Amino acid sequence: MKISLNLNTDSINVLALNMGKIAVDVDSIELAELIAVVNAQGLTLRIAEEPGR
Repeated sequence: MKISLNLNTDSINVLALNMGKIAVDVDSIELAELIAVVNAQGLTLRIAEEPGR
């Protein structure tokens, strides 16, 4: 699976999890914009309080 996003942000951290999942920590981004772009790709974005959840 491949997804392309063009975002303006201060920093981004990606953590690889098991079973093909990833956790992404993005600083200084409009969350509604990110959700809209991911949903437009036909994917699901879940917001977690802690990495891995």
